[in-house]
Amino acid sequence: MRTIRSLLTCSMCLFATLYADPLDGYWQQKVDYDMEISLIDTAQQLTGFSKIRYTNNSPDSLDRIYMHLYPNAFQLESVKYREYIGNAGRESRAKYFKDRLDGFTSKIDVHDFSVALPKEGASWIHKIPILDEYKIVDTILEAKLLEKIAPGKTVRIDLNWTHHVGEM
Repeated sequence: MRTIRSLLTCSMCLFATLYADPLDGYWQQKVDYDMEISLIDTAQQLTGFSKIRYTNNSPDSLDRIYMHLYPNAFQLESVKYREYIGNAGRESRAKYFKDRLDGFTSKIDVHDFSVALPKEGASWIHKIPILDEYKIVDTILEAKLLEKIAPGKTVRIDLNWTHHVGEM
């Protein structure tokens, strides 16, 4: 009896594993991008233009977009700096503050930023701006939109930026 029960339990588990949909409800955003980047060696800077095509594959309409500006973490008063002062966070990241914060600059400045939808039946040459405003706090760029990005819709994000690399 015990063998039959074990065999039945194993069979049911195998059946459930084989026929379960592991991706049920799974989705992932889609991002394609083109970048034009120039190195200005004498100024220790990278300047660039990024053209991003962002497709909302989530089931929700989005009223804002967030972008992470990683190099901005290594500034006075940043979250990473406060972690270092509070003796928290990873020791490997704290070396930037311990060894070289005086005169060390690593940050991204965003000069132009836009978000747009394509006009119905047109290419990206004709686009409808939907950016209300954007702000950068610490390492996060938050873009508030005038029109929500519906599920399945694609927007184009354009930005001009400068990455100040600093002394390494």
